[in-house]
Amino acid sequence: MGGDGGVVATNRKYMRGAGTADHTGDYSKAGENKEHNALEAMTTCHLTKLPLFPNGGPIVACAFGRLYQKEAAVEALLTRASSNATSSTSVLGDQVRKMSDLHEVRFHQDNSNNNKKGIVNLTCPITGKALQGIIPAILLVPGKADTPNVLSESAFDQLPMEELALEYGPIKQKIRLAPPLELLKQIQQEELEKRLQKKNKQKKNKKKRKQEGEGNGEKNTRPKTQTKATIGTAAKSRVDSAIESNQVLSSLFTTTNPSKKSDKERKDGLFAR
Repeated sequence: MGGDGGVVATNRKYMRGAGTADHTGDYSKAGENKEHNALEAMTTCHLTKLPLFPNGGPIVACAFGRLYQKEAAVEALLTRASSNATSSTSVLGDQVRKMSDLHEVRFHQDNSNNNKKGIVNLTCPITGKALQGIIPAILLVPGKADTPNVLSESAFDQLPMEELALEYGPIKQKIRLAPPLELLKQIQQEELEKRLQKKNKQKKNKKKRKQEGEGNGEKNTRPKTQTKATIGTAAKSRVDSAIESNQVLSSLFTTTNPSKKSDKERKDGLFAR
């Protein structure tokens, strides 16, 4: 290299930026080597990396707090279904298996102080704090239709659940939006445990129903046998009673020896015929 003391970097590890390509257009690899960017996570679609505001359309979120354009999420679900791809290899991830795993997100937008066109301030409707990723944001699921359902974590912790439900609708679940990486790992572990518990519960219920079904089958067979026996006994007793009350039938069905009959029995039998 001209005796200036320089060296040629022939080893990959000495090449600046090697292996850190952004993989533009590959949603499954895009951003996996990047550090967590809270502002980007709160304002862009996790799939398309396009801005969610001001005209990004309806927004949805998954249990991991990732935000998506609803149209892009639905398209990804349809693509998975048509290609028979497993959920683990899907760009949406294993936490989204059906549309009910995605929850509508309605931000409170404060545009009063904006001088630049297209800038949207996402704020907490209670405290007025900006929700740009620095302040933790909580999604209330499902919330009330046409009412913002994203609050700051401090507002959520300070107000009673009854007041929140009265103002923002029913709250069946709360989701931390755009969590940092450490918290995201914890949330993913909790969701995995919930899924395993639900699966084990379904197995136990299925086994219990099967055992109850077998038990009911045995119980149902016994009364039928007893009923048949009871009907047969009753029928036999009626036949025996009819034979005893009718001399003609009695003479036909009894095995009495004719030589041992008395004179009265012979006369009665004669007139009966």
